[in-house]
Amino acid sequence: MPFSFFFPFVSSQEFSLPRGARYFLYPNLEFQMVANFLSPQEFSYFDERIERFEEERLGEFVFLYTPFFVPFERIREIAHQLEGKGKRVILFGPLISKKPEMAGEFSHIRGSLLNIFPEVKEDCLAGRLGERYDADFNPIYLPPRWDLRIPGMEANFHFINFILGCRCPEEMRPFCSQAIYYRDRVKKRGKEEILGEVVTLPYKRIFLLDDDISSDRNYYYDIFSSLWQFRKEWVVNASKACLKEIDFLRFLGKVGVRILYLREDFLTSEEIYSLNQELVKEKRWGVKRIQSERILVGIRIALFLKPDVDYEPIFRHLVEIDPDFIEILFFQDSEIFYPVYHPLLTPKEPLWLKASFYSVRAIVSRLLKRPRRVGLYTTLFYSLPLNLSYRQNFLEGIPYPP
Repeated sequence: MPFSFFFPFVSSQEFSLPRGARYFLYPNLEFQMVANFLSPQEFSYFDERIERFEEERLGEFVFLYTPFFVPFERIREIAHQLEGKGKRVILFGPLISKKPEMAGEFSHIRGSLLNIFPEVKEDCLAGRLGERYDADFNPIYLPPRWDLRIPGMEANFHFINFILGCRCPEEMRPFCSQAIYYRDRVKKRGKEEILGEVVTLPYKRIFLLDDDISSDRNYYYDIFSSLWQFRKEWVVNASKACLKEIDFLRFLGKVGVRILYLREDFLTSEEIYSLNQELVKEKRWGVKRIQSERILVGIRIALFLKPDVDYEPIFRHLVEIDPDFIEILFFQDSEIFYPVYHPLLTPKEPLWLKASFYSVRAIVSRLLKRPRRVGLYTTLFYSLPLNLSYRQNFLEGIPYPP
């Protein structure tokens, strides 16, 4: 077992395991794709969210993932600990790809691990591991290995891409792994290839990772028109442009979309700070239009922090807009900022928004209203567990989902 993949967590302190809601506990997707190049005897997977450090389970070469939400000081601490035990550490992931100068003395990969893993594997086995590897920018896709069984991560859903490449709003591109890995390049997968993958997936719930399904309506019409026969249930992402395409929203409801996340362009940071009744009415109409197709609505928000803000009026406006979920990524000085949860949050602190939105009272209020609009099944099997999962991760101080 020469290779190991290591997913770090934000703290080395003692804590009860697992960390966070099981709904959000699944193996790193890059690892699941790279596993296509390896036999089960060649690798192990270690995840600090579900297990404590066990040296004997790690191979000689450890691929250490670098997400944005883990401070690099913590990454470096783990890397030194591993090298002190005779392991060779290779850093990979969006953070080190964006800032390769942080790698210091450690070997690292700039770009997608999937694009360059065969070369790195060959160098490792030949004893000539390099200091830096630059992956090609052309998107490559291999189906995530859903058959890998990681104890403590028995998720009953799948992830898939139809289109690889970044379709994020401009302010999110510096923090989007697809933009970091592939720049402006895009890859559309063929319909037969997608159908061949979906038909092999045993679970009915699938998260479509594409940034914006409204970016190429005809393409998604064609794909989903063939996929509906498999009776899968989908979670998708879309920009605000989808609200102009009523027929497309109706189509998504009919082919099994259960949750639609509106991207950061639907409710911008400036709009958050300037919400008024007219703007709230406009945003509420968009949310209700989607929910009328029996689809739950999540809103992703990129909030650039300002001093001396009272977040209570903002929260009241969010309640009026009435989404089912919110994900807020905070920015300070153009960098992602992860506020630390504490039980005495005040309306002057940005994290109070999430604390209020995922309070028991707010969750119960949403759940009581949803069956009439989206149906009892979607309320019980999507809205309820996901709201509780967001709440659990938030209360445990886990910085994802944002």
